[in-house]
Amino acid sequence: MQHSTQIITALVLIVALIVAISCNQPITYPEGGYDYPAKDSVADTDFYFYPLRKIFTRSDSFQLFTSNLFYKAFDEPNLSIQPMDEDVFRFNLEFYRDLRVVVRFTKNTMIVKIGRYTNMTEGILDEGRLNEIEKRHYDLMRWHFPFESWARN
Repeated sequence: MQHSTQIITALVLIVALIVAISCNQPITYPEGGYDYPAKDSVADTDFYFYPLRKIFTRSDSFQLFTSNLFYKAFDEPNLSIQPMDEDVFRFNLEFYRDLRVVVRFTKNTMIVKIGRYTNMTEGILDEGRLNEIEKRHYDLMRWHFPFESWARN
């Protein structure tokens, strides 16, 4: 456990150093970019890659369906459905033994959150709560889109 803490600390320090060195330069965003959904539209707020929804294949969409569980477990906002008050950069790091780290930067802050994937999904994926038709649909989906293997990678 101490070894993984040292690795995380080293990576966070490296990222912080890179950010600190480049802080004095203004951010230049490319022209265009992705649009946020209209305020009066009903956006899927659980899809954390909203502007890219039409670009992803069905397979990609199923691979990313658990992202909302990941971000909610870390109490992270959905950055893709509305503009933030300030520039926000978020990095997700995955280590061995289900160790996950989220590092969020703003102009004046750096927030590091550490968790384990097994703790995030505990009690959520409970097939016992499904009725017979839901169980049949779930089995069909799992057969054609083995998302469990993607969620653990």
